[in-house]
Amino acid sequence: SPQSADLALVSIPLNRGDASEGFLASGAKLWTAQKSPVAEETMVLGTGYPCKGPSLPPSLVPQSYWGRKTFCVVRDPYDRMLAEFQRTSKKRQTADECQAALNTFILRTLSLVMGLDTGQSRPYVSGCRFLPQAAFVHGWLPKSEQVDQKQRWCSHPISHEQLAAQGNVLLKSLDLPNLQLAPRQQKNTACGMLNKQSLNKSCRTLIEEAFREDFRLLG
Repeated sequence: SPQSADLALVSIPLNRGDASEGFLASGAKLWTAQKSPVAEETMVLGTGYPCKGPSLPPSLVPQSYWGRKTFCVVRDPYDRMLAEFQRTSKKRQTADECQAALNTFILRTLSLVMGLDTGQSRPYVSGCRFLPQAAFVHGWLPKSEQVDQKQRWCSHPISHEQLAAQGNVLLKSLDLPNLQLAPRQQKNTACGMLNKQSLNKSCRTLIEEAFREDFRLLG
């Protein structure tokens, strides 16, 4: 039946939580890598960086995604980095302290990812959390460490900002109009007063360079 359509969430790190929560709450039967055999797998990439199965681009674990109707959640790369900073921030801080900590976090993290200190990029640090989103929507070439835009693994990219609206359009297109996503609730996060205007020029430039393919291919 359409109700049991094998709808698969391509879980892009930093984006997936709200999506899986929202779709499961709607009553959709959802396949996720976190609840499949691939969750037990770990792949060592680059110069020894382990990445768990759910955080791997589908092109690296293709057997898990073959034959499934895939969707994913994509978000503004600036907001994605801001969300990761907020996820890892625990302390109660003033707005000025939060802004300074945000820019320090992005400078340190992306300098490491891009290899600005050694000239050797490290895209797989932190369990592949900082791979470009385009690596999951399209494909990833581990030898050259580049997005392969000839591949397409996420059939239906949904905007994180428009999750409920675009998610409901997707459910309707799959003949599941009786299922509805509720609007995303704002969560009380650390340094919640920050937004992408809080990023300084150096950090904006780093994000634009590190995630160039996301800006180019995902809009």
